[in-house]
Amino acid sequence: MLLNLSQVSSFNKAQGSDFLGRLGNFQNYINTGIKNHLLLYNRVMLTGPATDVLAQDDNKLIHYGVNYASADYLGLAQHHLAKKAAVDAIKKYGLSSTTPLNIGYHEYLFCYSRLYVQLKRELEEYWGLQMLIFSTGWMGGFGVINALIRPHDHVIMDHISHNCLQEGAISATKNVIKFDHLNQN
Repeated sequence: MLLNLSQVSSFNKAQGSDFLGRLGNFQNYINTGIKNHLLLYNRVMLTGPATDVLAQDDNKLIHYGVNYASADYLGLAQHHLAKKAAVDAIKKYGLSSTTPLNIGYHEYLFCYSRLYVQLKRELEEYWGLQMLIFSTGWMGGFGVINALIRPHDHVIMDHISHNCLQEGAISATKNVIKFDHLNQN
């Protein structure tokens, strides 16, 4: 049985006051996709975060492949020194969305963490530049593009540029033109 992708848009138009009842058709759609091995991206990683991983799908099949979602751009997820530093920090500071391990918006609510300041100073010393640290790659891409582009600027970008770059450009200027990937015309 093939899944009809045109059905997907109809799921947001389900009628009735019974919330779970409205989900019935969508659940059947998902179950059919699982049964027929058509939902390729619903997998559980069996190994630690890395470039190459083992994963198991909903049919209990094991897959080996490249983990494009790892965000481990520097290859540090399994580095012994990075893991030791993380364990040491957790032992000292614990886990919380507001611990010194979190680099993000919390400093605006109260203060910067010691580890954030240490990292920022070490990066500034190494690069000889003032640093701004974003808590995610998405925020970094969005923030940098948004900071550099002005409302009168024109942005020409590949239509498959990362979402953070597209959203950053769109929020900075209405003059965004996208071209087909690898199209040099």
